Amino acid sequence: MPNTYTQIHIHAVFAVQNRISLISKDWQERLYKYIVAIMQKHGHKILSIGGMADHVHILFGFRPTQSLSALMQEVKRDSSEWINQNKFAGGRFSWQEGYGAFSYSKSQISNVANYIENQEKRHAKKTFTEEYRKILDDFGIEYDKRYIFHEIEQDASLRDANAVGGAIGSTERCIPNGMQAKYFADESATTTERCIPNGMLNNEQIVNH
Repeated sequence: MPNTYTQIHIHAVFAVQNRISLISKDWQERLYKYIVAIMQKHGHKILSIGGMADHVHILFGFRPTQSLSALMQEVKRDSSEWINQNKFAGGRFSWQEGYGAFSYSKSQISNVANYIENQEKRHAKKTFTEEYRKILDDFGIEYDKRYIFHEIEQDASLRDANAVGGAIGSTERCIPNGMQAKYFADESATTTERCIPNGMLNNEQIVNH
């Protein structure tokens, strides 16, 4: 649209549904690249993407040519279909309902990117549910504990053995082709990766910070 200028930075978070859906290190980076391609198709700029075996964080420059809910619906639907078509999971893969979406100013982007890139270190001391509740608390968002992302139960032997392809204690950072690795928040960064993927949505949380 002519004469339309925006700068909207979003940190999105969503989680896997069950133990079968745990993201293995064997295909974690491929998943990130696929999600990046889905979002790039609509002109959004990926600044950082990462997470753990049970959840994903995405920091991106949001282009308001589609609604955020439609984007997240497409990302979750298409990525789960891709995982199932390739039979990466031990059974039927699915994401938990809903997502978190939090906006940040440009001056905060470097810190948020660093937060995403250091997920493994952070989760050595804190579970995903604890992490997510802290984000909600930091933004002053009221929530019902019954309806936020739940923990994926794992027995000690699976955790200690670093099960599911060693992914339980792993974190990956995906740097799309052409993106400047030294600083994810560089708005001039460009990418050349493209895929042709194809929207799961329920609870939304969108706040300004």
